[in-house]
Amino acid sequence: MAPRAYWKGYLRLSLVTFPVQLYPAIDTSRDIHLHQIHKPTGERVRYEKVVPGKGPVENDAIVMGYEVDEGRHVLLEDEELKAVAPLASDTIELEQFIDARELDDIYVDTPYFLLPADKIGGDAYAVLRTALKETGRIGIGEVVLHRRERVVAVRPCGHGLMLQTLRYAEDLRAADQYFGTLDTTPPDPRMVELTKALIEQKSAPFEPGRFKDDYEAALRALIQSKLEGRKPRRKAPQRPPAEIIDLMQALKRSLDDLQESANANEAAAPKPARGHGRRTA
Repeated sequence: MAPRAYWKGYLRLSLVTFPVQLYPAIDTSRDIHLHQIHKPTGERVRYEKVVPGKGPVENDAIVMGYEVDEGRHVLLEDEELKAVAPLASDTIELEQFIDARELDDIYVDTPYFLLPADKIGGDAYAVLRTALKETGRIGIGEVVLHRRERVVAVRPCGHGLMLQTLRYAEDLRAADQYFGTLDTTPPDPRMVELTKALIEQKSAPFEPGRFKDDYEAALRALIQSKLEGRKPRRKAPQRPPAEIIDLMQALKRSLDDLQESANANEAAAPKPARGHGRRTA
């Protein structure tokens, strides 16, 4: 079954407009959802909308509200909320382009695959994708998604395009609130060199498939063991990491351990067979 589009609309660059579709890039279908269960009966715990001292209430008696003081709310009717909601938009307007290196990861929110909606738009789509790749640029625009106005980035992704929703600057906390008290004295250059060597030793191409969600796998195994009436396996508790007493010695030991491991792997690698050539006089 083909995946269902999350959103359908148009992508506009100046006078060029073509139909596109958005698909979530994150697969949540494998997520495990746990429920609260009443242990004596095995029934799922349900939640009712109640008012303290009044009991359950009907949906048509409920309105939205914003708390301005403890226990004091400004009530907002549905019509009032609709009046201030952004107008529905079916077009992603690319307003500017930036160098791909300028977009700080802290602003990136949710990724989506952006695809052309028909063959006619495929040509414009391919031209935009190629132009972004060759210029190293990212398109920045705005669109309304599910009644929320979002700033978005459009960038090349493999053979296609990816759209990423972005966070607004006012939604982010100021880094100086956290980093402002850190010591800015330059560290010992020798330790920096050792750390750079350690980084170099452990450097390798990024392989996303190498990393797995161990907790989810353990949770699935636990559920399966309970279904089959088996006793679940207990993971051995991990020892807390040793406290660093001497940073210089810890860095040197780390490099030595890596070198020993590399030497052991090299020694264990199969040696190529030697040829037996005929000797001539």
